[in-house]
Formats: sequence, C-alpha cells, structure tokens
Amino acid sequence: MRFVWLVFLVIVFCDADAQVLRVMGTRSTACGGCLSVMVGPECFPDNPAALARQNDGFIAFDAANSYLLPASTTFVAGGAVAVYHTNLSLGIAYSGDEFFHETFVSAQASKCLFRTLLAGVRIKYHSLFQGDSYGKSHGASADAGLIWEISDKTAFGIFLCNPFSVSFSSDKSLSGIACVASGVCFHTGPHSLVIAEIEKMPTRPVNIKAGMEWDFSGNFVFRCGAQYATRMISFGCGFVLNNIRINIAVSNSLIPGSQFTFSSLYEFAKR
Repeated sequence: MRFVWLVFLVIVFCDADAQVLRVMGTRSTACGGCLSVMVGPECFPDNPAALARQNDGFIAFDAANSYLLPASTTFVAGGAVAVYHTNLSLGIAYSGDEFFHETFVSAQASKCLFRTLLAGVRIKYHSLFQGDSYGKSHGASADAGLIWEISDKTAFGIFLCNPFSVSFSSDKSLSGIACVASGVCFHTGPHSLVIAEIEKMPTRPVNIKAGMEWDFSGNFVFRCGAQYATRMISFGCGFVLNNIRINIAVSNSLIPGSQFTFSSLYEFAKR
C-alpha cells in the first residue's frame, strides 16, 4: 500500500456571480486556462484524472488575486491517499464576499483504468448563502475526466465540470458554472509541450484556448497561454529546488480581469 498525503490550500478572487465554485490551479492558469489534459500534483484542482499516476505525497499552497470588482475569496484544503493503484482524496472549500458565501466538501477518486487511460471523478456537496432575500440552499454536483496518453508525446483529455447539479432545498434551485473542456497536449521536445483546448459553457460562446510550457533547465519552467472568448492572455513561470516547487502566473481577461496567482508545493519524493 502506498500512501499519498496532500494538503492543498487555494485562495482565489473571482466573479461573485458564480454559485457553484470552479477552482483552477496556477499551472493551468499560466497555460491559458487549459485544464483538461495536463497531469501531476500541480493540477489537483483541475481534471480529477490528473492525479491518477500520483504516487508521491506532497503539501501545496495556491493563491490568486483578481482586480475586477466585485471579488470573492476562496479557500480549498484537502488530503489524498493511494490505495491499490487508486488515488483517493477529500477536500473542503469556501468562497464568499460581503453578500455571498459558499462551502463545498468534495471526494475524489483517480485511477489508471488501463496502461494509457487515466480517469477521475469528483463529487461535491454545496452549501450556499446569498443574503437574507435568498437565504440558504444545499445541493450536490460532480466533476469527471479522462486523459488518454496516446503516445509518449501526445495526450488527449476531456473534463466535465459540474455537468449536473441537484438541489436539496425544495424551494431553491442550485445553479452555477458548468462546462465541458477537451484538449490535446503535444510534447514538442524533451522539455517543452503545447496544449490546445476547446471549452463550452451554457449560454456562452465556444472558448478556444492555447498554452505552452518550456522546461529550460529542470529547475526553471516558463509558461504562457491565451483564450479567444474571454480575451485572456497569461504568463507564468515555475521554480524547482530539490523537493520544492514554486509557481507564479499573471493574466488578464474580461472575467475575472487582471489576476496574479502564486503556488508552492513540497513533494515527499526521494531525490
């Protein structure tokens, strides 16, 4: 039995209109918001299939600040364990501002179904409060994802974020961010990759994304990306020092506006 322990903390400032929370990691933010096909512990908030091959324990912290008002603050913490080649994790998150408060608890399972097929499912219980006029509501939603490693250089991923939601309050509905994203990752060299992704949300136009990542020395990584529908442009970099990883990203888009993101991660791997 292999144990993987994870503590993940995310602070995000985002548009307050969203009801069902969607969290995006610093690495995917730097790569133009591409979150369907990248793998590894730095992609924990993204496609739940990203942890299917994660065997080493780690602790991580992720924070982001956007400057488009109104803004809300989001915290996410969780833990994971690998049992019989399956990565199991639990998480808790809070998002809120002066008028809106949301808390969700999530349970996630990630597994290699076959040698090249990674899968993951995340189930979330939501508790929302939107002021005295709306009151409280409770419900559930789910995320699911697949990543197919076609070859050593190419992978295909699909991510369903909040494809459905169920309200446990008879007089209140549960709504929020739902999307489907599908992308392809190409390793253009031993130290570089390119990502192309398409995302669709209800009532919104199709969003085309692109991202790039270059590992210059094994200790320094540069990232950049863009989106069409949101007019997003992003840049970021990552630093590796022994078992410590530090990532930063800056981006600008229509929503959530200008944003700065920071993350740090310590991995309990033998070097």
